[in-house]
Amino acid sequence: MKQISDILNQSPENIVKAIKASEKEVDRKEISAQYDPSMHDVMISYKRKNKRAMDGKGGVKEVSVARLSIPFQKIIVNRAVAFLFTNPVSITLADQTADDTALTMIQYLLKKNKSSSLNREIARALFSETEVAEYWYPVEDKAFWKKAKLEKVGDYRLRCRIFSPSRGDTLYPVFDEFDDMVAFGRGYTIVEGEKNVKTEYLDLFTNDFIKRYKKDKELGWIEEISTPNILSKIPVVYYSQEEAEWSDVQSMIDRLETLISNFADTNDYFGSPMVKVKGTVTGFAEKGEQGKVITVSEGGDAEYLTWSNAPDTIKLEIDTLQNFIYSMTQTPDISFKAVQGITNISGIALKLLFLDAYLKAQNKLEIFDEAMTRRLSILKSYCSKFNVAKETIILDTEIEAVITPYIPENLKETIEMLSAATGGKQILSQSKAVSMTGLADDAVKEMEEISKELVNTIGETFV
Repeated sequence: MKQISDILNQSPENIVKAIKASEKEVDRKEISAQYDPSMHDVMISYKRKNKRAMDGKGGVKEVSVARLSIPFQKIIVNRAVAFLFTNPVSITLADQTADDTALTMIQYLLKKNKSSSLNREIARALFSETEVAEYWYPVEDKAFWKKAKLEKVGDYRLRCRIFSPSRGDTLYPVFDEFDDMVAFGRGYTIVEGEKNVKTEYLDLFTNDFIKRYKKDKELGWIEEISTPNILSKIPVVYYSQEEAEWSDVQSMIDRLETLISNFADTNDYFGSPMVKVKGTVTGFAEKGEQGKVITVSEGGDAEYLTWSNAPDTIKLEIDTLQNFIYSMTQTPDISFKAVQGITNISGIALKLLFLDAYLKAQNKLEIFDEAMTRRLSILKSYCSKFNVAKETIILDTEIEAVITPYIPENLKETIEMLSAATGGKQILSQSKAVSMTGLADDAVKEMEEISKELVNTIGETFV
């Protein structure tokens, strides 16, 4: 790969061509079709063809077959997201004695950008599309920092936008020989004008510039916008993984859907009683008639046509496939059928039950720990520009993001164990216990109300 400076010294046409060469090689249509249940193979007529049968008049007719798709891909992705980001990401100072200006500003920015939802949205896009990016950009808002009781910070806030293939974006991350991102391109199409003409654009972010290129019908690619990058760093966090979460079990999902669809077809034939008659039917009972009788010619016979082979092998294969799909993707089966009958379970057993999903979430930290560090670096740089008086302090402040994957716990068992370890002494303040209930919006105010009620109760006792 050439140096980014060498690329930018070329014509717009060659710049765009060089940036587009960095596109990730993934079959987007195939991944999208796998994620959408309505696009699964069993739903496509030329892949799962209708049956041909005799029409009773000597001809042949086309008979529709059952088409049952199962959204396993969405289940796998959604549960992976839940285990990774159910717990809020903790943003703290590396040195608790350091100036907390940067921490306060970043926490406020993340809160206003609804970072918990943002994290889940990014994870869902990554797991289902294999790549996604977040772009942080300033917008004018003179009242923003005043609401946070931070004066003299500036008149701008930050917003975040997600780029992903499902949103119509093509991502072009450019890395150097040290695997550092030296440029990031985002391709997209806009419908413009009264004639709804589609125009192709490419936004390019580097440490020095933010540029926009437009594809003109006559001139080809032209540079439309070029502005200096005030951050001196790319304001984009790029996430990527090799495959979609379900890729290893896609063939199993296809087989399971085919099995269940075929089984549904069989039920259509054998689910309702069918009568096999030998000879000629001379009389048949009316609908609703008591003591129904079929009369046949002499020497004739009639009997119900039943399925002599029970579908035990089909059931075994369906159960086996479901088990492999869940286990091979480290996805817990928490359906009602799977968990019914589970009563009082110990904390250790509960953790072991969800250990595989927890370990999968831990493995994802290889991607998200690095991404969170880059996000904090971008936010710190912006904050230093907003709060010029403390620019150096903010840039020198080390802030950490800690992701804690979710795992169910038996809280009662944990408290009893800790209480026993401390010789039965109190291990939790009443204020903390009130906050942990989740019933009080403000634990401090709730404790004040409890104290008032206690004083009033004591007063009434002595009246």
